Order: sequence, then C-alpha cells, then structure tokens
Amino acid sequence: MKLTASAAIASLLGASALAEDAPIYQPKEDPNRFSAGGMFLFNAKLRYMALPSGAPGVNPGTTARPTRHTYDNGFVDVDSSGNNNPPGATSYWGYNSASQWIDYDPLVGVAADGFRDSISMSAATVAGTSGYVPGGTADTQFGFELGYGRVLGHSERANWGAEILLGFLNLDQSSSGPGSLGVTTTTDVYSLLVNGILVSPPAAPYPGSQVALPGSPLLDDTPQRQPAAASAGTVTGSRSFDANIYTLRLGGFYDYAATKRFNVGVAAGLALVFVDGRFAFNEMISYTGLSGPAMLVQSGSSSEFNTLVGGYAGVKMSYDFNPRWRLFGTANYLGTTSLEQTAAGARQVTLDFSKSILVTLGLGYAF
Repeated sequence: MKLTASAAIASLLGASALAEDAPIYQPKEDPNRFSAGGMFLFNAKLRYMALPSGAPGVNPGTTARPTRHTYDNGFVDVDSSGNNNPPGATSYWGYNSASQWIDYDPLVGVAADGFRDSISMSAATVAGTSGYVPGGTADTQFGFELGYGRVLGHSERANWGAEILLGFLNLDQSSSGPGSLGVTTTTDVYSLLVNGILVSPPAAPYPGSQVALPGSPLLDDTPQRQPAAASAGTVTGSRSFDANIYTLRLGGFYDYAATKRFNVGVAAGLALVFVDGRFAFNEMISYTGLSGPAMLVQSGSSSEFNTLVGGYAGVKMSYDFNPRWRLFGTANYLGTTSLEQTAAGARQVTLDFSKSILVTLGLGYAF
C-alpha cells in the first residue's frame, strides 16, 4: 500500500508539473492567427551609375552633310534651301561665344596666324561609370506589417502552418556628395570661307534662321572633326530616390513552446517586393575642354513601378500573455532581385535587397 501511495503521489506531482509547463496557446481551439507590428528594413544597398550621355538634345552626329548637328555651344542644321544656296553652305546655324571664332589650318589644327576663318563647336559626353558618387547602405527604414497565419498541424508543444504577411514602408534617400566622371569632348570646326568669300560671323550669341534669306550669314556645312579629348570631370549637385515599398511574403512557419509562455520558431517562403519609386538628379560636371574650363549640366527624373522576386527565411520569438494574445518579434533574411531605374537616359539608380534584414515587432491574436 505504501508503494502504491508513493507512486500515486509521484504521478500526481509529475502531472502537476507538466500542467504548469504546458503551453498556454491551444492551436486546436484557436488555429487562426492575426498579427500587426512595426517593420524595420536594414542593409538595403543604394548605388548610382552614370550612363554614356551628354546634355539633353545634344548630338554632333556624323560628319556627313547636309545633316543636323547639335552641340553644347551651338548648332549647324539644314536650311530651307537644303543647304544648296550655294551648295555646301547653310544659313541655319548658331554659336554661343566669341571664343569659338578661331583660326584653323587643316594641316596643323587650330593656328595662331591672326586669320580667324572658322567656327568651332563642341559636345561633351560623360563616360558610363558605376559609383561615380557615394552610395552604400540606405538608412534604416521603418514601416508596418499585417499578417495572417493558419495552424495546419500540431503536437503537444509544437505547431506548424502557413502565413501571409503584407508590409509597407517609405524609402527617401538623397545625396549631394561630390564625385568624379570622365568626360570626352567632340569638337567640330566649320569654315567661314564660302565660295571663296570669307564670312564675318554675327556677334555671339547668334541663332540663325531656318529660312534661307538673301544676305544671311553662311557657314560651310561640312564638319572638320578633331581628335576626341578626354579629361577628368568633377561632379556637383544632387540626386534622390523616393519610393513607396510594399512587401508580400507567403510561406510556412514552425513554432515550439520552450516554456509555458515563451515560444521560438522559424519561417521561410516566397517574397515579393513592389517598389513605386521616383528617381531624380540635377548635376553639374566641371571639366577642361578644348578652349579651357567648361561645364556640362545634366538633369532628369523618372517614375516607375517595379516588382522584385525572391525569398525570405528567419527566426521568431513570442511571449503568450494568455491563450489569445502574444507579443512577438521576428528577424528575416530577405533576398530578391535588384531594382534598376534610369532617368533621362543619363543616370541610373540600383536598389539591392539581396542581403537585407526585415525585423518586425508587434502583437499577435489567436482566434
């Protein structure tokens, strides 16, 4: 009888201990989970790239005639006569500065013989370069996330199921740091000697007329292209990327009750990131041109909606206040494709989530 009584007491004590340590959450009774919390995005990478480009509307074109040529400091175009009055000359041209009225010898290039007989025009093109200004890790971004989970199976201390999570955050990044870009200058020289007559150009700045009128100042329409000149340019100005970011995660979870109230778990699945972004830049590139210091101004903006595809995997912890309410925290590795957005065909921003971390802190409710 004593042995039986002892066994009975031990059994009751063991059952009491197990009951004390039994998980509060009962997935069989409340398999649905709703969650809401603040979301933090860490380690998103933002990089800027310059694409080969010049000032808007500038295109020196080929050396063929008669065609349209546009430069940073002038233009040579086809007038109403088709550049045939007289042949090979146009009245539809213009230039910006008196320094472009030069002496030119086809054998030696720009000469200093005091006999100014040509107009020079130039177009600068920046080289395509990644990281021409500081980029790096974007600041920590804050948003919020809503989630729904459904328990599909459970044991005495564990449960597992599927989840869907929707998040939103705003990314607003701007930069005004200086940088550097290579600049290539294309220079064309046009003769003022037309049909054996040396034309005196009008005072600069001069914009010629498309209509070929009698007495209009003429210019030979065949460009004498000079060897390209390369120099290092210094970039100043600003660039910005502002985006509304929506996250959708679809996956599965596994939770284990380490104690009566404390749970640990893991989750993984598909991640979709939707980025509604606006990219803008306004920059000045200072460089040395054929005739001295020069500046190229470039600006532009674009708005795009992009979908990035990838996955997530992470860990979670929670504390149950009662069978329905819990405090939780999750940390997930997020890996998706990168966003590349171009503005004005001259600049590109890349947003990289391939090594980002999403942290969520909030409250959960079971029903």
